[in-house]
Amino acid sequence: MNKRKRTAYLNCFKWFASSNLIIFYLLGALYLHHLPTHVDHLAIFFLTFTLFGHLGLLCLLTFIPVGLCMWLWPRFASIIILSVIITTISTIILFIDIFVFNVFSFHVNFLLLKVVFTFNTAEFFGMNVQQTILAYSLSVVFIAIEIGLAILFWRLRHKFRFKLPFYIIIIAVLVCELISEGLYAYAYATGSQSTLQNSRVFPAYMGTQANDFFVDVHLLTKKQIITEISDPHYRMDANLAYPLHPLRYPHLSNPPNIIIIGIDAWRADEFQADTTSNIYQFSKQASIFYNHYSGGNATLPGLYTLYYSIPSLYWDATNIPPVFFDVLEKYHYQPEVFFSAGMKYPPFYRNIFLTVPGMQLTIPGDQPYQRDAKITEYALDYLTKTTATQKPFFMFLFYDSAHSNSLPPHYDGPFEPIAHDLNPAILTNETNPTPYLNLYKNALVYDDHLIGQVLDKLKAENLLNNTVVVITSDHGQEFNDNHKNYWGHVSNFTQYQTKVPLIIYFPEKYFFGKKPQHIHTQTSHYDVMPTLLQEIFKVSNPISDYSIGGNLFTTKGWTILPEGSYNYEGLIAPPYIYNFYPLGVTAVYDMHANLQKSFPINATVFRTYFQDTRAYYKEIK
Repeated sequence: MNKRKRTAYLNCFKWFASSNLIIFYLLGALYLHHLPTHVDHLAIFFLTFTLFGHLGLLCLLTFIPVGLCMWLWPRFASIIILSVIITTISTIILFIDIFVFNVFSFHVNFLLLKVVFTFNTAEFFGMNVQQTILAYSLSVVFIAIEIGLAILFWRLRHKFRFKLPFYIIIIAVLVCELISEGLYAYAYATGSQSTLQNSRVFPAYMGTQANDFFVDVHLLTKKQIITEISDPHYRMDANLAYPLHPLRYPHLSNPPNIIIIGIDAWRADEFQADTTSNIYQFSKQASIFYNHYSGGNATLPGLYTLYYSIPSLYWDATNIPPVFFDVLEKYHYQPEVFFSAGMKYPPFYRNIFLTVPGMQLTIPGDQPYQRDAKITEYALDYLTKTTATQKPFFMFLFYDSAHSNSLPPHYDGPFEPIAHDLNPAILTNETNPTPYLNLYKNALVYDDHLIGQVLDKLKAENLLNNTVVVITSDHGQEFNDNHKNYWGHVSNFTQYQTKVPLIIYFPEKYFFGKKPQHIHTQTSHYDVMPTLLQEIFKVSNPISDYSIGGNLFTTKGWTILPEGSYNYEGLIAPPYIYNFYPLGVTAVYDMHANLQKSFPINATVFRTYFQDTRAYYKEIK
């Protein structure tokens, strides 16, 4: 390609890319028309820079194939056709996403687009005839605009030179994106809910977290980061319609104490007499749920779904405590939380345990086994003191040794041989899992020993007569069970990473004489709080007011289960598991993590999932 021709092609490319950048900005401004929450000054700056940075970056990325084509196949037809196809598709997807967000309060992904184009679009979105005609008309208009711009700039490629160096535009977009990420990180560190909640307005936006950086450069102190939640305005921006209606329940004169005990990464099939003997013995007087699933494969979604009973997709919008804690507060419960791993990340002190006073965010001890022993010490001391008070108490104990494969030196565990550590980076599909599984099982034995002390203390203090005890986990732990080289958790939503034990002990006088039950129905973390609220506090609201689950003892079991992780979401809808990754990428697997190249589309499944993931946002008006 000669120099004159290359210059003309580049001139056409710059004009066309810049015009589409403007189109993206104009359409993107529609996201700001229906902001979910009120906007403070920090949020105004954040939204402005995110509009120009994040949406600008998404737009420029779509032009990479066009630029490559211009260099590798510099032909009029190929450049024009490719440019029109790519820009039209990206513009229409952006337009669809704006519409979907304004209607459903979430952004599109490729699976949603496949569902939409497989079934009746208007019926799926609940559109009337006029809205359907308008949507298709606008799509035709976008196509016409892109074709017109491409032809116009091609014809004028020799006449009107694009004088501004294009790298200046790219740098400006990147600078705006960096400022946007910096503002988000600052908002996250200081708990600025207006910025955090409005960040979900933009598609595929994943904010940066830099708490330690702000402390290191002396922009913020540790105290400012930790105590910002004590500001009485912290909960003013709550974006959730949660519960949908205020809870209704009668006054109880003597509600029971409630203890929830969690073992991080405790998989369902390791609730055994030889690994968790103390819990196993205790369970003989409790109800056991043998087919119970967490709402995620990581700690954040696992505990979020346990306490809130709604999908962890709502995490970024949640700066209010679970309704369960609202009820506890009304009855003047004394809450205490002993969280072995600490709560700096995930920052549960900002939502789940927001109303727990004087909570320790970190536990002394260099190793998880030391911290587990320390929280047990705290719990035993707490139980001794509470026997002298008249108020009911709530206690949450969360152990970490099994998750971290942490054992005291020279600990004589029963399972051999054992590995010294579980490092997924050095493991392969051919690695023998037994030594690693034995290390994990010995850590469970250690945690079970500590929990046994707590259970014995409850009995010794005569507290089991008026204390409800829940024992469960946040997620499972895989040891290459699927033979796909998956170790640990966070990598898939199969049963090995999502199925967990659940044991609930109810004192007979609070459970109206119901005997302990062995339940094999498919249950989930979404069912736990509705059960406690109905059985203990006699909440009369429909469960759908505050949960997508049901009562553990009456539910018919779930057919679809929203799942969460740290950087992607999912849906279990047997016989398939759907993974929803950033930027709309979707992968579909069977129940053993085998990737599916083709699968049937069930519109009812996805309509239910989309309803569950939007039901508790405040209506955008």
